[in-house]
Amino acid sequence: MQDSPDVDLVAGGDVEHDVGEALQGPDPTGARSERPCNASSVNGGLYSVCGKKAASRRPGDNAVRSDARQNRERILDVMAGLVLEVGGEPSRDAVAARAAVGIGTVYRHFPDRQSLLHAVARHVLVRTMAAGESIVSDVDSADALREYMHAAIDNGIGVVNILHPLLDDADWPDLHARAQSLMAALIERNRQDYPDRTDLSIGDITFATIRFGRPLAIGLPPVEDRAVAHHQLDRYIDGLHTHTSQRPREQTPT
Repeated sequence: MQDSPDVDLVAGGDVEHDVGEALQGPDPTGARSERPCNASSVNGGLYSVCGKKAASRRPGDNAVRSDARQNRERILDVMAGLVLEVGGEPSRDAVAARAAVGIGTVYRHFPDRQSLLHAVARHVLVRTMAAGESIVSDVDSADALREYMHAAIDNGIGVVNILHPLLDDADWPDLHARAQSLMAALIERNRQDYPDRTDLSIGDITFATIRFGRPLAIGLPPVEDRAVAHHQLDRYIDGLHTHTSQRPREQTPT
C-alpha cells in the first residue's frame, strides 16, 4: 500500500514528554516522522503539523488525544468563569486548581500569557456566535435578538470586554465577517416585527451586549450578578420594542 502523509494536530498533549515531542507530537511507534514538524499557533494554542506515514495507532491513542482536547476546553471554560468572577486575569494556579489539572497541563496547552488570553477571548466569541447562529436559524422573529443577547451573557461575552486591554492584538479578521453577518440577521429579524425601529445598529447590539455581560464589580455572587444582568437586559429589549426614537441621534459606530 502506498504511503500517504496525514496532517496531525496535537494540542500540546497531556502526557509527559520531552520538548521535542511537545513540538512534534508523540509517535505511537516510538519513531520520528521522516519529515520535520513545524510548530505553529492555532487559536492561541501550541500545535504541530507533522507529515507522517500512515501507521497503525495503539488503541489508547485516540483516547489520549480526546482527553487532551477535553482538558483544553475545560481550561478555557474555567478561565472564562474566573475572569468574570474576579473581574480581571486570574492566576494560572487558580485556573489549574479549578479545572482539576496540573499546572504543567495548562502550560503545555498555553505556553505563555498571551496564548491563554487570546484563546479564552476567542473561545467565548466563537461559542457566543455559534449560539447566535443557532438562534437565528430557529427563531424567525424579533425574539431572536432577545434570545441572542441572553445567550451572549450566559456564554461569558463579558470576558472579551475585561481582557481586551490585556491583549497584544485583539483583531480576529476571520471572526469579523461572521459577527457582522450574525448582527445583520438579528437586526433584520427585529425589523420584521418592529419596522419603526429603523435606528437600531450593529453597534447598538454589540456594545449593549458587552455592557450587560460585564459583572457589576460590587461583590455580588456570580449567579446573582448574572440574574441582575438578565433582568436589566429584558428591560432594555422591552424599551427597544415599545418606543421609537423621536429625535435624530448620533451615529453609533459599527
